[in-house]
Amino acid sequence: MKLLLENWREYLNERVYGNLISVYSRTTSESAIASIATDGWKVGNYGDWGPAIYMVYGFGPSDYADRTYGTHVMKLALKANNKLLIFEDPEAMKKIYGKEVSIEEQLMKISPESLKDPSIIAWIRGTEYSAGSKLSKGPRGAPIEKLKKYINGFLVKSDSHKDGHTAVLYNSDDVLTLLSWAKIPKDYKFKTDAQEREAIAQEDIMISIRYTIAGEYLEAEDPWDLEDDPRLQQIEDIIVIIQEQDGARAEDLVSIEDVANYFGIIPDSYDDMPMYRNTRTYSHETDYSHVSYDEKDLQWKKNIKGIALPQKVKMS
Repeated sequence: MKLLLENWREYLNERVYGNLISVYSRTTSESAIASIATDGWKVGNYGDWGPAIYMVYGFGPSDYADRTYGTHVMKLALKANNKLLIFEDPEAMKKIYGKEVSIEEQLMKISPESLKDPSIIAWIRGTEYSAGSKLSKGPRGAPIEKLKKYINGFLVKSDSHKDGHTAVLYNSDDVLTLLSWAKIPKDYKFKTDAQEREAIAQEDIMISIRYTIAGEYLEAEDPWDLEDDPRLQQIEDIIVIIQEQDGARAEDLVSIEDVANYFGIIPDSYDDMPMYRNTRTYSHETDYSHVSYDEKDLQWKKNIKGIALPQKVKMS
């Protein structure tokens, strides 16, 4: 038992440890974590590689991630040898396969039948760096929908990608376990998707209003030339311009909706617009980028709203 516990602690401190990988994901609240533990992980319709569970392996402080994804971080265990392709990460390849291996070699081990698909073969042969190279390029341009028939997901290391070491999971059955969670010491306030859509709709209306005012009231030869004019940035200033020229006819204007109706501007609907998490980067009123922390500083908890961890994670 002592040896087992020592190995478990060692695993928890490693990025990739044999068959298990420590992966992390930020979210916005305790309620979101509890929902994942009990109801499963709800996958959105967005992401660089399609609808999936997106995590990082190798946790580090990142204000970009805190602002974008949330300040509640989950620590999870991911089975590495369960049909996961590995891109551009020799360290992970060596720990899982014992050596660096190409995508074709990995697929031969994971699912030999996948190599009968001409589109997969064509993609593989185009991803090798050079003749004899054991490393493969990343999953950009990969036939993801075809590959999903044979793999559960992939790991990709990219120094240029904003999230660095990324784990993408299309199937979480008996693969993913929620171990613990912690609160990053920042209090970023996150807008809901509905609030984000409303903000986008409002800005869309403002663009139309600025164009109208610049052309009809300020007589700009090209209305777009005045897009950044200080007089057109606040709706209150725009209302003053309208009322100065239109007098009593415009005296009841108070809000952006009033002005839109005044000019017959019909806003587009954004109800079905997918909301990408990077929009959250700009939605906060307070900057916490100066707050420093480390994984060891965080208080990792084994209970979330009365739910004992660990818990297997499924997709909802």
